[in-house]
Amino acid sequence: MAMNLGSWATRSVATVVVATDGTGDTTDIQTGINLLPATGGVVYVKEGIYTITSAIEINKSNVSLIGAGRSTKIETAADIKMFHADSVDFLVIEKFFIWGSGSGNVNNYGIYFDSVTNSIIRECWIENTGNCCIYNENCYFMLIFGNFLDLSDNDAIYTFWCADVEIQNNFVTRCLNPIKIERCFDTIILGNDVGFSTGSGINCVWCARSDITSNLSSINDEYGIIVDASSDKTIIVGNHCFNNTLGGLSDLGTNSEVGHNITI
Repeated sequence: MAMNLGSWATRSVATVVVATDGTGDTTDIQTGINLLPATGGVVYVKEGIYTITSAIEINKSNVSLIGAGRSTKIETAADIKMFHADSVDFLVIEKFFIWGSGSGNVNNYGIYFDSVTNSIIRECWIENTGNCCIYNENCYFMLIFGNFLDLSDNDAIYTFWCADVEIQNNFVTRCLNPIKIERCFDTIILGNDVGFSTGSGINCVWCARSDITSNLSSINDEYGIIVDASSDKTIIVGNHCFNNTLGGLSDLGTNSEVGHNITI
């Protein structure tokens, strides 16, 4: 039997279930987050289509949002950040299908983190966003792992002024730049499969101590991998770059370690 939401409104619990069919504690994801105590907890979102018109705000630390895979679809027709977190820590978002509002909606991001530390984004499908699928700014100690990203008007994964970020084993296609890091430090880009972009598959701008290893970057309109002249101490090893219009690899950085890449 579904619980009456009214009985939950005056107390907070560390585990909340969201379900469109009324079998959970609420039918609304934001309400589920708000039901958590100030110390955080887990919101499980069951299968179904959840249409939103404003951002889902993760407004406290120590929160995990867990869907049921591609059967948990978050969709919007609005020009909004779909999941948004600012100045909180220890977050997990996993197993959601996030469908944006599409081309021309410049404020439409799938997941937007600002000043978040110790976070994980994994095993999500994020598609049809008017801006980035995943945007991170001023974030530290982050893992972006095993996501499927498609049809972004801008960069699929854009990481700005961040440190200690690992971007691993993602599949990215049909966007501006599948992976772009800018003014970042100690970034690992490992084992990603990127391509069919209008820019470069992996784009490193003004970064230091980046490790770009064992990625597949193909059929991009610019380079497979590009490292600009402002970047320093970049490792570029064991990548496969083929059928990119301007070339497989362009490394203009200083103190780079380059080897065992296949560029065709």
